[in-house]
Amino acid sequence: MQQSPDLISWSSITDAPALNLTNLNNELTLSPTNSSGFFRLISR
Repeated sequence: MQQSPDLISWSSITDAPALNLTNLNNELTLSPTNSSGFFRLISR
């Protein structure tokens, strides 16, 4: 996953997803910020 404040410069998020045993999905918890931002998935 990558994040960007302006849709121009992107930086990778290095947190690993954790398995949620309730629904067996990998999930990534994102910290709330005081500013707006954008996120996108990247392929590996």
